[in-house]
Order: sequence, then C-alpha cells, then structure tokens
Amino acid sequence: MGSRHDRVYVYYPRGLRTGGPEALHQLVDSLRRQGEDAFLVAVPGSEDAERVAEYAHYDAPEAEVRDVAGAAVVLPEVWFTSLSVFEHATPYCWWLSIDNAPVFSTDWQYRDPWRPVTRHTPPTEGPGLDIALGRRVHNLTQSHYAWAYLFTRLGTCGSMLSDHTDPAPYDALDLVAPGDRGPTVAYNPAKADLVTEVLAGLLPEVTFVPLAGLTRPELAATLASSAVYLDLGFHPGKDRLPREAALAGATVVVARRGAGAYHADTPLPAEHRLLPTEDMVERAADTVRAILADPETHHAQQKDYREQVRGERVRFDEQVRRIFVEGRLGEDGSGS
Repeated sequence: MGSRHDRVYVYYPRGLRTGGPEALHQLVDSLRRQGEDAFLVAVPGSEDAERVAEYAHYDAPEAEVRDVAGAAVVLPEVWFTSLSVFEHATPYCWWLSIDNAPVFSTDWQYRDPWRPVTRHTPPTEGPGLDIALGRRVHNLTQSHYAWAYLFTRLGTCGSMLSDHTDPAPYDALDLVAPGDRGPTVAYNPAKADLVTEVLAGLLPEVTFVPLAGLTRPELAATLASSAVYLDLGFHPGKDRLPREAALAGATVVVARRGAGAYHADTPLPAEHRLLPTEDMVERAADTVRAILADPETHHAQQKDYREQVRGERVRFDEQVRRIFVEGRLGEDGSGS
C-alpha cells in the first residue's frame, strides 16, 4: 500500500524540553525512518527559540507548513483549536495529555478530587470543546486514558499513538542491585509536592530525592541508585519518568490518577498502583516500607513492566505505519 500523505507537518514548541516535545520529535523521526516525507513546524511564538540539543539525534528537520491537499498536519492537544484554520491538509490532533488541554480544563476538579491538596493552581480555562471540530479531525491518543476520555466526550474512536523511552542511557550504566540501594525514594517535585512532603514526615528513616534541575545523565544516574520511584501526582498522559525509573531498576509506585489508573498505560502490580482515597498517603508509606524491607521481590514483580517499556519503539513504529501509511484509524492499541 502506498503512502497516505505526500508530506506530514508536525507542530512543536521549539526550545521546550519536556516529554511532549520529545514525542513530537519521535513522530517525525519514525515517519522519516519509514520513508515518509515529514517535518517539524515551530508553533507561532517559539520560532526564535534554540532547538533542544538533547533531541539532535532524532531525524526531525523543520519546514514551513503548506495547507494543500495531500498533506497532513499534526498538532498536539494544547493547540487543538488551531486545527480549524486548515482547509486542505488532513488534520490530526495528538492528545499527548488530557488534563493539560485547555478545552478540557473546566472539569479538572471533577475528575481529580486530589487536586485541591496540591500547591498547583487550576489549569487555565480555554474555549469550550468544539464538538464538530473534534469529530472532524483525526484524533491520536498517547494513552488509553486519553482514548477512553475522548470516546466518552466526543463519541469518537481515536487511534492509539504512544511514544517510546530510550533504554540506552540506562543500559550504559552499572545499575546498583535492588538490595544495595538503601532507603531512597526518588520523586518529581513538580507533581504532588505537598503530598510527598506529608509522606516524608511519616518516613523519617527514608531519604527522599527530588528530581529537579538535573541533566539527562544526572537523572539517569540518580534513578539508577534509587530504590523506589514514587509518583502520587496526576498522570495527564502516559508519563515518561516512571518508565525511565523502571529502566533504571527502581521499583515504581504511582497513584491511580489519570493514565496511572489504566493498567494498559501503567502495567504495574496492583499493590504498586495506589487508589486516590483519603488514606492514600498512609498506604503509600506502608507500600514504601514493604518495598524497602524486601526490594528484590518487589523489583521482580515489575519485570513485565520493564520489558514493555523496552519494546515501546517497535510498537510506536508500527502504530505510525498503521496510521500514516496504511490509514488504519480508530484502533485502541489493545492488540499491539
């Protein structure tokens, strides 16, 4: 079967170093590795920023977008409404998150009762969801959480398009054995920081290591020596840090919030995915104690999760081929 599109344009915020922009680089790179003509396009306002040096290994050149028949345009969810201006190119919205999308910000408080106990302000409210536009564009979903949410809100079947985590930085490290890592818990202070502070008060014997201000090698080295990676924050998409922590040999514990509630997105044992009930912090303390008391057993329980993360690039390339080359849309990823 021939290519579905003559050229694919993928918008991205130039200069921003987070999981979303990296995924956008990965999409262009995968398309080009599969013989497709694909380019990044800097979103308006970011054209003068320097490109992120850490993403230079991706084959992802830039080009000016052309709204012509035969072309495809991909925008991440934060610029969903901008798809309405394209009259000729085939529009795609890649929902790398749900909760960061302005069109869904108005109901954040109803979907996450734990939001009020964090220090973070509510997402900025944007225009209401344009149902007609949402049904006209091709919706791509990075997580099963996003797929299910869009189906509920739009009555439309999105196409699963995840991303991938590179195991190479962790394969190059001399990983510390689970039993030799000591009572250390790594966490992302940008998520549920107040909740984590309360937890730290219940575990004075544990060293909590914030993952902030680190280069990519420093992050890898820190995770490679941490016994536990804890994320009690919300998971607006399939987050990258838990997957990197798994590759680093840490035992991952998350809250069942957002994508963390979906086993398909975060396939961890039930005891390592905590329900966001009123006693979640106390149960998190018990879970950390149990892991530190028997780190080898808990590490072994996450073998399947680590193997799934290692296979992400193969699955991602297959998803890209199905969507952009074969035009097989509406697959929820349950068979991949």
